[in-house]
Amino acid sequence: MSLPPPKVEASARKWSPEDLARSVARVWRPLTPPLDETSLRILKFMLEFRNPASLYRVSKDLGISFSAAYKKGRLLEQHRLIHQVSKSSYIPTIKGCIAGVSLDVIDPPSFYACVSERWPLQALNVTPLEAAALLYVLGIIMGRRGLDLPKATICNFEEASLHVFRVYLKSVVTQYLISGNVREALEKVASGFNAPSLVVADAFKAAVKGILEVVPPSIVTEDHRMLITLHTGMPKVVAVVCRRRCRVYEEETGITCPLALREVFEVIESARAVKG
Repeated sequence: MSLPPPKVEASARKWSPEDLARSVARVWRPLTPPLDETSLRILKFMLEFRNPASLYRVSKDLGISFSAAYKKGRLLEQHRLIHQVSKSSYIPTIKGCIAGVSLDVIDPPSFYACVSERWPLQALNVTPLEAAALLYVLGIIMGRRGLDLPKATICNFEEASLHVFRVYLKSVVTQYLISGNVREALEKVASGFNAPSLVVADAFKAAVKGILEVVPPSIVTEDHRMLITLHTGMPKVVAVVCRRRCRVYEEETGITCPLALREVFEVIESARAVKG
């Protein structure tokens, strides 16, 4: 059954964790391949088992024939919902987590646990809510591109981040460089995604963290990792990861943070002094 989108009031700037998970399910459901009852039972078992499982174990625990478990297991693998990790064992992929919540196989808490296990969130300092926000925006992006869940290149966190980071650069950063108003740009983009601005900000922050794992930051300080560009001859921060998680970072992705901007100019002045 299709769930209605959470109502976004003009004053609302955040969704509850449950509403966010429901929203991820809503945007990905049309992109998720339909599964028969046996396939859904196998996917549910693997999502709840949370450890590598053989198809023999699946057939035994679910009380189905091994041939049925093998056939449906291979189908799930073809849809990229599970991944073979050894000669006989499989685990769910991030796409399996998405399919699980989209097809009502797992509840929101299990969905967040699944995402945290499939992506290295702790190592990247990404919260489960930020990752879910990223998946929400990703679902809309993939839908607009006509790509279904099996074809979406999102298994790797850095890959998934790139799709959202492109939108961030084209919308928020471009608007910020023109008008200097990040909040206005975020609210405009959030309206296009039918989401509160802080949800979209969380998605963009997660994407920046993923990108800065593969693209060397321009400047690294004690509190910030930043990408900068020159605009009208002046250095501008276009992406930042903030260790302090201050209000400007939480609400506006940090690119207008006075402390970050001061650090940029300090680094530049130090470099000029050394060069001079």
